[in-house]
Formats: sequence, structure tokens, C-alpha cells
Amino acid sequence: MYLMKASGTTYNRVLTRRMHAFRGKPSEIRDDELVMLSKNVADCSPTEPQVQYVAKVSLVRQARPGELDASFPGVEAGERWEYVVELYWPRKLERPFNLTAILGFNSRRYAQVQAFAKLDPLDELSLLNHLVMASHSFPVDGLSAEERIELIGQLWNSLDPASAAPVGGELAAELDRREAEADVSPAAGEPWSDIHRALLRKLR
Repeated sequence: MYLMKASGTTYNRVLTRRMHAFRGKPSEIRDDELVMLSKNVADCSPTEPQVQYVAKVSLVRQARPGELDASFPGVEAGERWEYVVELYWPRKLERPFNLTAILGFNSRRYAQVQAFAKLDPLDELSLLNHLVMASHSFPVDGLSAEERIELIGQLWNSLDPASAAPVGGELAAELDRREAEADVSPAAGEPWSDIHRALLRKLR
């Protein structure tokens, strides 16, 4: 997942043109990557949240001659920027937010970001959890297979065993049997990496 920032002058243009522009090329970015579109804090009104929209990456390429000045007039875009990130699937968030308000999210890590940043895996999980839990209408099917599996894992780990669905006697006996088998033959099971890849193949 990526965080992409824009000034107040540029933010609306990013949304209407479905493109963002930068001097450097975002690294480790992939097609269909989920992007948080954030307005610079200095350009937000006192009650206006930073992150109001999300989108997905369609393509990263070098800008064409004259394209940036036409798309972002009045900010010397052609002199400042070289690369274009084309976006699709823009979605206005039901509950916009500030990065500082996300539980478990290290907002200090991104305070000095001027243009874009790849999110740390733990911060990505915290943000995904917030998006889904804060808005029941958030389109989960827009997440990549990897993001959905990570979110499932985080939600599963957040369950309190004491308050989870009760385990009946038959299921408890089966779980005990499997645990005993694993203790006797710890190498008999499949590695998590293999299971993870198999799940990804089914979701694609």
C-alpha cells in the first residue's frame, strides 16, 4: 500500500484527472496497488481530515511533453515533476481520517514525506483494519489477494478466545487429536509458506 500526498492546489486535480505526478519514480509499486490520497496537513482546514479518498494504481510512466502543465496548471508542474502515476477505482471514504488517529499506525514515520511513501507492513495492516472496521461499506473486494489475507489474519488474531464462538465436545476432541499428531510428527504438516501461496492462487 502507498501513501501519496498532494497540496491543496493539486489534490482536486489528482482526483479529477485520476493521476498524480512526482519528480522521482515510486519504487516497489505494482499495478492494482491500493493508494491513500492524502492532502498536506498545512493545506487542511482545522476540521478537515487528511485522507479523504483511496484509489488504485493503473500505470507508472514518464510524463509526455506538455502533459503535466496541462493537467496541473499554475504550479510549474512540467519543471517540477517527471513521472506520472495513473489511478483508477477512486473511492471517497465514508469516514475520512488523519493518519495520527489510526491505532497502531506510526504516523511519525511519514510526517516528513513530501510526495509518496511505501507503507511499512505493520502500518499497512493497521490502516487496512481501520478502513474496514470504520466503514462497513468499504469495498473489500477492491483489496488485492495479499491484502485480504493479511487483513483476515489480523482480524483472526484480534479475537479473544474466551469470547469467541464456543467449541463443542466433538470439535474439541478433533482439535486435541490433531494437536497430539503434530506433537508426535512435527514435520508431517505443510509449511505455512506453501499454504499461503495456495490461498493466493485460489483468490486470483
